[in-house]
Amino acid sequence: RKKYEGELSVSQQQYLLGHVGSLEQEELESLLYEIMTPVDRNFVMSDKQIDETVEKVSAILSKALNDLRYNS
Repeated sequence: RKKYEGELSVSQQQYLLGHVGSLEQEELESLLYEIMTPVDRNFVMSDKQIDETVEKVSAILSKALNDLRYNS
């Protein structure tokens, strides 16, 4: 496959990312900083089902990206 070197339109961003896709660059950077900054190094234990959920979400995202790239 060829590497995608274009940019997504606003409607494509909103389709893929919902509200996050409509954020301005500064708001997006602030959000990412907030998410990535550890809070007192606290760890959260999750149930065993999280692996299955992550697999399903990753499959949905990859399909959406492929559909957007190859069916647009």
